[in-house]
Amino acid sequence: MMAVKPTSLVPMSAVYPDKARIVSYMQTQKKTAIAPKYFHDPITDEPIDELDWREDSTFGWSSETTYLFDKYNYPLPDDFIAHVRAAIQ
Repeated sequence: MMAVKPTSLVPMSAVYPDKARIVSYMQTQKKTAIAPKYFHDPITDEPIDELDWREDSTFGWSSETTYLFDKYNYPLPDDFIAHVRAAIQ
């Protein structure tokens, strides 16, 4: 299992025409762990949601990773994006 994290903590300018579908995939995969804490928005420092871990057969990622990609367009590894695109076709 490969862990997915943003490849940079700088939002990227690239546009994903299928971003909503990628985020939906990330949010709907099997939740395998829940941490008894919330993660915080890196800009506002507000608590966002409980921290959880989701996985498919190849990759695993946190709810924080999904949030950062969705809200701030933090880049994710190309191999993960290709994997998700193949899965949602």
